[in-house]
Amino acid sequence: MLYLVMGLVWLSLAVAAFVMPHVNPDGSAWTKIANTDISIGWVGLFFFAYNMARWWGTRNKQPDRRLLTPTPPRPIDPEQPRDPNFNFTEQPPPPKA
Repeated sequence: MLYLVMGLVWLSLAVAAFVMPHVNPDGSAWTKIANTDISIGWVGLFFFAYNMARWWGTRNKQPDRRLLTPTPPRPIDPEQPRDPNFNFTEQPPPPKA
């Protein structure tokens, strides 16, 4: 869950870095990497993709808890006669002649 939240934080920072020069062209230069014309938003997009990959990897490794819990046995109804074909504890009946 932490990777998902951090990915969304990085995405919002990247979007802000891409949008700010268009909203305020005379604003501060925090949106550019020093001595280059490359936007810092690309770094934010990289960390967004990295966190999404980490989140996806941890999400698929978690076992399904429903498969780990055994199902309770069905109750046996004492009034219902048992099928002799499924009684495997006794000797088989003698063959019919």
